[in-house]
Amino acid sequence: MYSKGLIYNLAMTSNAVEYSQALQANTKKAVVRSRNGGDLKLALVSGETATVFFTIPAGGSFAIDAVFLRNPTLYLKSTINTDVAEILTYGDFAT
Repeated sequence: MYSKGLIYNLAMTSNAVEYSQALQANTKKAVVRSRNGGDLKLALVSGETATVFFTIPAGGSFAIDAVFLRNPTLYLKSTINTDVAEILTYGDFAT
């Protein structure tokens, strides 16, 4: 199983800006959702929230599990201003 969990709250103050959140090395599971009700555009490469992205609809969440991410970064954009991406991760993190 996983040794530890981490929570990130990524503040997104403008719907015109892509925000990034670096995750801890050895992340094995991540869950992402919008706190304030915006649709989230999720990309794995910088700049792709405008072209190649996965939509997390308002009220929904997205989870990845059983992956081995060495140096993962998530790139997110919300459809509303003043949104927060809630990111819950689990993995074998150093203490």
